[in-house]
Amino acid sequence: MKRLGILAILSVAAMAGAPDTAQAKERWQKPVVKECSLGANEWCGEDVACPAELPFAVAGGGGMPKASRPDHSVAMTMNVAISENVWRVRWQNLAGGVPTDVKVMIRVKCSDDGSAWGK
Repeated sequence: MKRLGILAILSVAAMAGAPDTAQAKERWQKPVVKECSLGANEWCGEDVACPAELPFAVAGGGGMPKASRPDHSVAMTMNVAISENVWRVRWQNLAGGVPTDVKVMIRVKCSDDGSAWGK
């Protein structure tokens, strides 16, 4: 028991001497849902911008699209930041000449820390 008390005192003392480190504020934005009718090789997606209070896009993506065709012919073909505050996600109909209807969802994580962008 005495040993635990000494360890607790040492860890508090070590933390007291540690420099302050600020944590970046990050938050996943509400999903953007989009429905599209796609012909052969057409794409569906969105460019999602971060809000002013969290102006830097740091992550993004989307899940499996709901498609009218069950053969997995719709695939995510783009998932990338296109500027410091905008993330682009796109799905494409890869079935040659066969139209399909899809419903997709895009999520973007935004931050107040621009270090990834050299800010």
